[in-house]
Amino acid sequence: MNIIVNDALIANKIASIPDFADFWQQFLSDCLQNKDIIQEVSVNGQIIKDPLVTYMERNFSEVKEMRVVTVTQREAMKESLQELQNYLPKLIKATDSIAELYYEEVTEQTWDLFTQLVEGMNWVYQAIDLCVKDMEQLDERLSLCNQLKQILRDLSIQFPAINDALETQDYISVGDVLKYELKPLFEHLNDIIS
Repeated sequence: MNIIVNDALIANKIASIPDFADFWQQFLSDCLQNKDIIQEVSVNGQIIKDPLVTYMERNFSEVKEMRVVTVTQREAMKESLQELQNYLPKLIKATDSIAELYYEEVTEQTWDLFTQLVEGMNWVYQAIDLCVKDMEQLDERLSLCNQLKQILRDLSIQFPAINDALETQDYISVGDVLKYELKPLFEHLNDIIS
């Protein structure tokens, strides 16, 4: 089996599952030490989503090639910030549009759109949290890091406010929190990462 990492052949003598397990454990240790992040693993051209060792135990005899793509922690952080920058204008627009729906009769479509909005807000929260952790570990961009921490604190206040309004079926308050609290917060986030 050939193992290719970032387009470079690094191993071609893996002949058994124990050999692979030893290689993989050392590779993971090296990634951790170098602050590299595994972005993708593919086997015979197919991206692997299952735990890799389990997959290899089941399919080892058919494996001819494994490709691994890694990025540095710094590159991953920059990618996350870029993805946030690309996504936030859409989230801001959706937040405003969906807020307006809560000032009218709430329909099944309103709930469907709100569910999608919540998923998007959750992704944004997780991406910010990951960036903050990376910035702290890399000890860089600390001014932006502190601003992002404040955004996380503000989101942590606003999310329960929406939940409280939903529990009491106070849909006007849901619209207000979306329009007057979260939308400006996402606009501010967009400004500070641009």
